[in-house]
Amino acid sequence: MTEVPAVIRHMTPVEVIEAQLSENLNRSDLAPSEEVRAIERLMSLDAGLTPAKLCRRIGKSQAWVRTRMAVTVLPEQWRTALDRGELTLAAAEAAATVADLGPEHLDNVCAQLAGRSWGDPARTVANYRDDLRRADSYQRAVARAQAKHPTVFTSEDPPPDKTKRLGELFDAEAAQAHRTEPCHAVVVRRVGWGDGADQFEVCTDPRRHRPGRSNAGSDLTADNTRPAAPGGDTSHAKRKG
Repeated sequence: MTEVPAVIRHMTPVEVIEAQLSENLNRSDLAPSEEVRAIERLMSLDAGLTPAKLCRRIGKSQAWVRTRMAVTVLPEQWRTALDRGELTLAAAEAAATVADLGPEHLDNVCAQLAGRSWGDPARTVANYRDDLRRADSYQRAVARAQAKHPTVFTSEDPPPDKTKRLGELFDAEAAQAHRTEPCHAVVVRRVGWGDGADQFEVCTDPRRHRPGRSNAGSDLTADNTRPAAPGGDTSHAKRKG
């Protein structure tokens, strides 16, 4: 009988699986989703697995390992999009950074990045987070305004067309006095810059403050003076002669 030299290694079940997966990962025909699935399996076997540790075990670079470890948070729908070329690994890695926001946001970002071969995926993700922050800030601004003012208009519930900002009608003193008027209101508008909310005070019925209004109107005027006397004489006493 011919003897064949052999080296017998005693391996734990985890080491056996690692060896099998390592061999599979070095196949050139492995699809991206299969690579991610293999990395996911290795991660499930060792909770303390790091890119540095794993790259030594399977003979891949840390960057290669880090990308696929990040992409393990993607649902199957977007992993298969990698195989079809609809989503790049760079885009998938960027999208994975919003996993902390929940599955809905992860899906939204992947949908934004799918099919795009241009632009910076990380910038798209940063813009998405900024939009969420502004939306939250806007909602909080609306809630604060509604708690403080009786009449509040928003981007979803805009004021009447005739509405004017107080600065267009009054000076500072008259604008302050206008806050007691029934036509006084606050507008909170959604914007795409800063904290996402623009708030200002308005008059919903500017005609109430014009000379010649009905007796029920306010005595506020645009220049914070009383209307002219009848006949157009603005003096306090009639001229003699």
